[in-house]
Amino acid sequence: QQTVILQAEATRRRQAEQTLRQRERELADFLENASEGIHKVAADGTILYANRAELDMLGYRWEEYVGHNIAEFYAQRRQIDSILERLKRGEVLRDEPALLHCRDGSKKPVLICSNGFFEDGELVYTRCFTRDATERVARDQALEQRDNVILQAPVGAALITGPELLIELANDMFCRLFGQANLVGKTFAQAFAHLVGTPTEGMLRKVLDTGEPLTTDEYRTVPWPGAAAPPDRFCKVALQPLRAPG
Repeated sequence: QQTVILQAEATRRRQAEQTLRQRERELADFLENASEGIHKVAADGTILYANRAELDMLGYRWEEYVGHNIAEFYAQRRQIDSILERLKRGEVLRDEPALLHCRDGSKKPVLICSNGFFEDGELVYTRCFTRDATERVARDQALEQRDNVILQAPVGAALITGPELLIELANDMFCRLFGQANLVGKTFAQAFAHLVGTPTEGMLRKVLDTGEPLTTDEYRTVPWPGAAAPPDRFCKVALQPLRAPG
């Protein structure tokens, strides 16, 4: 009877070991074939592991990346020093922007998500996820350039968005044209209550609904009470629809 019990226990242990090995293989496969870059870094900065997506993103072979210090791949040494120091303090990083050196000599903008594994209060290694931010940076740069064009335009210019016609940007000339100093953050109805229901609002909504540009000849705006500028204004308006960034 004791022999039977021992044999059953041995069988149970073998099955448990097989299950554990199977789970380890599945986890390794999951990490290696994940679509997002993953790497593991020791407390001293040595890269202990990198999956295929991470290596492909930066263009390195395994031996060119794993075993090297992570600082070698950061365009800004201060940044990686700060990241490692914060991780050692137990901070969790989410969407931390960084610039990494690629094998071909280019620099790739990425977003880093990372936290640390600790034993007895000491950092053992960090788990890091690396997301390619090239498209995001390009989009942000395009939006910044667009905003600069609006703010520095030699004519009155504003960015008005959404069904509420929210004024997101307005340059100084636009504000002076309408005799108001603080237009940004207001809706059309809040900023120009006297124009609600007029052809001016109608033009804005037509462009918003159709996505088609619209220009006008000179027309007289409706006077508004309490404005610092003279009530009679004659304007030419050019409305250009812009797509929201993808």
